[in-house]
Amino acid sequence: MNECVVLPGEIIFREGEPGGEAYVIQSGRVEIFKDSANGPIVLANLEESEMFGEMSLIDEQPRSATARAIGEVELRKITLDDFVDILDSQPEDTFRYLRSLYERIRTMNARLDKPTDHRAKEPPRASARTAVLILPSSPAASQAVPAGGMAPRRFPVRAGRMPNSSEAEELDINDIRLTDSEPFNVSRDHFSVCIKGGRAYLKDRGSYLGTIVNGVTVGGDRTVAETALNLGENEVIVGGQHSPFRFTVVVSHEQSVDDGRP
Repeated sequence: MNECVVLPGEIIFREGEPGGEAYVIQSGRVEIFKDSANGPIVLANLEESEMFGEMSLIDEQPRSATARAIGEVELRKITLDDFVDILDSQPEDTFRYLRSLYERIRTMNARLDKPTDHRAKEPPRASARTAVLILPSSPAASQAVPAGGMAPRRFPVRAGRMPNSSEAEELDINDIRLTDSEPFNVSRDHFSVCIKGGRAYLKDRGSYLGTIVNGVTVGGDRTVAETALNLGENEVIVGGQHSPFRFTVVVSHEQSVDDGRP
């Protein structure tokens, strides 16, 4: 495995090119987009520790989309031999990469249904850094997040239900792990918070009951959906209206230059 640095706005690979390697993001963010008759469609905005380009590595087919750096990005290149070694010696990383891949596929399918809502944009200009503080607003939420809150420095921040006795724990890649019991309010892969273009977003990752954000249900019925968070306080209910899992997500702007890193 070797590393490389990609400059802001630089294309890492283009749709249709041969793909002989995958990449893991060491720092920074990468936008994956696909050309269509209606213009470019953003399929994913990837963050630190996420892998991309692995499909072409495995099936030896041309790249199915284009990857572009958002800000300066440090990447680790992975060959097929490297990937096989990871499968053999690092199963926890393998499951994490696969879960991330499946989540991107679900998101891609949802976005291709509404191409005009997700046009690719030019890399954002320098702006104030967006900060997020996740606070528990209920006793159930306080079991997963301390009273003083969680101030993530890496995004996305993923939240979901802890596995029960019949579910595989090694498939769990959540940062906020909620303990729930049947009938479940929380799905295994429920929601995530990310930063894109200087704004904070909450994405329902395809949960069964959805996520209520400031009184509006996002997602649900296994549908991936996303909404922008307001500056200041945002009320988040994980699941239906009567769910005990409630958070306050505070979004603010810090006085620093956004270099494209989370």
